Amino acid sequence: MLPYNLSTQEENVLSDLYYNDIHFSITFKEKSTNYFYKELKIWLSGEFDLYFQETDRDALKIYFPNGLITVLLEDNENLKIISKNKMKLQCKKIMIEVLRSYNRFKIIKL
Repeated sequence: MLPYNLSTQEENVLSDLYYNDIHFSITFKEKSTNYFYKELKIWLSGEFDLYFQETDRDALKIYFPNGLITVLLEDNENLKIISKNKMKLQCKKIMIEVLRSYNRFKIIKL
């Protein structure tokens, strides 16, 4: 059990945990604009600046121990955040941290 009080959005995302013999993964999708996405990438890059990061074909990848977070914009309208990790609990914790950073960003920017 995670030591957090989860929001409804976080509980919905975490219920979609998937395992494919190598790692656990969770995907979060939401409608977004290109400008919002670019600002979000800068925000997340600053929030997780202690971790190695790279931009690959306009997707931000943030590497954590045993996993990574990928943030990308599909078809210029669908924001997609993917958490992958070898450990189930770490996969959930990292996604919760990213979702909380995303929600803080939405509150500040909107």
